[in-house]
Amino acid sequence: MIFALNFFASVKIAEALRPLLKKKKGNCVVTSSNSITNMTVRMDWVDMLSNVMDEERILEFVKDIPRAQAASCYSSSKHALARWVRRVSPSWAVDGLRINSVAPGNTTTPMTQNMTDAQMESALLIPIPTRYGRKEFLDAEEIANGITFLASPMASGINGVILFVDGGIDALLRSERF
Repeated sequence: MIFALNFFASVKIAEALRPLLKKKKGNCVVTSSNSITNMTVRMDWVDMLSNVMDEERILEFVKDIPRAQAASCYSSSKHALARWVRRVSPSWAVDGLRINSVAPGNTTTPMTQNMTDAQMESALLIPIPTRYGRKEFLDAEEIANGITFLASPMASGINGVILFVDGGIDALLRSERF
């Protein structure tokens, strides 16, 4: 289910919108996750998703993945989506289109508002740098601002970018990667 929703559905929606976007000279922004570079990513699964891209075959394979590895399914599917965006961005550019991704960090949403104190504490083991000293997530509006920017004419020269809107967590943990 995670691979079907996070990867295949996102790819299908973007590709289905592509003809309309081409007609309207538009652009596309998909959401990935700042988990795309964390330790739970299984690169063999990322390769399977982004290289094979056969949903039926992959969904048959994943039936044998233990439920305890759901975090790896999540981060790997989001990593595969980010890779897909980077890979297709040149072909989209040929059609006059841009495609980018926003990788949000921990965000206040209806899903996260019902977290227990222990879950919240666990999620904030590494505090969000822009929230220094505060135990809180990013606001959904902050993520929306990144998406709005990438979708705007102000980002006309940006294509194939994974924009981390995570309050600086990716920079904190992986300062040597860019």
